[in-house]
Amino acid sequence: MITPALLIALIQNVGIPELMAWLAARHAAGQTIDDAAIIQKLQLDGAEVQAIADKWLADHPTDN
Repeated sequence: MITPALLIALIQNVGIPELMAWLAARHAAGQTIDDAAIIQKLQLDGAEVQAIADKWLADHPTDN
């Protein structure tokens, strides 16, 4: 179960550092930030999270 404290910890320790690294990489490459770039980033991150979750669920079947 995701608690508010766990969600805050995930955002602070994973989400924000990942966002900062992405922004820094785009800045270093001379790329701007626009809606299309943000949507693409969210889609890629969503797909990555889904793949990790699917693997975890496959590796941890329930007894039901």
